[in-house]
Amino acid sequence: MPDHYAQDIRRSLQTADRQGLHAQGLRHRSHRDRRLGMISVDAPLEILPRGITTRVRGLHSHGKSIPKAYAGQRVAINLQGVEKEDLRRGDVAVAPSSFVPTKTLDLSLDLLKDVPPLKNRSLVHFYTGTSETVARVILYEHEELKAGEHCFCQFRLQDPVIAMAGDRYIIRRFSPLQTLGGGEILDPAPGRRRRKDGILDLTIYQTGQLDQKIGLKIEKSGLTGISVPFLSGWINADRPALQQRSRHWSSQVRSSGMKTSSPCSCV
Repeated sequence: MPDHYAQDIRRSLQTADRQGLHAQGLRHRSHRDRRLGMISVDAPLEILPRGITTRVRGLHSHGKSIPKAYAGQRVAINLQGVEKEDLRRGDVAVAPSSFVPTKTLDLSLDLLKDVPPLKNRSLVHFYTGTSETVARVILYEHEELKAGEHCFCQFRLQDPVIAMAGDRYIIRRFSPLQTLGGGEILDPAPGRRRRKDGILDLTIYQTGQLDQKIGLKIEKSGLTGISVPFLSGWINADRPALQQRSRHWSSQVRSSGMKTSSPCSCV
């Protein structure tokens, strides 16, 4: 079965004979194509960021048992060996080995009009999917962002989340609670960066073609290489497209004579 699916968990409930997860709906790598992304009975699952491994016992939608569920459906997943207390809102049910929890995100941020200025290193409430946590905002090339302005920034999160490049988010003022703005997650697994290092790569992640984004991520992976499963969980794109573009970049690396421990691991 396809292994490119992820589902945000809204709530869990205990039934007489099984554990049911009532989730917000399947979410595929590509938020632009809700037809893609599928889960089926007996499929293996991970519950992240908790690291729970399980299997799908059954699927239910609108009170009926179904063999498969597709992106865009609201579905209840019955899981093997999972207790209600093991789960909470904000957890994500995902294909095994395709996502890595993160506490650091590079993003684009747009402030709403008529909101207070946002200072560098401010604390905010951060929301993506069904996850909510506290984030410290590191503004790139700004000490303060005014209402209606845009910038690139990094969020350092109090709790790990599951996120992909292309996911949307919003932030709210830490106190008093007020929606400040939001934007797009550009890199859910950024490398170390100083504020003066420049933001050219973030511009590419925001406006570049898929080829450019994958090439840049592979380039930044260095000698360790990068795998297609990692890319599948890193960016909103379907797996065949990732494989095709990854092979292209892998062949370019080989032809250039660059030695890697795993030539982009793009298989």
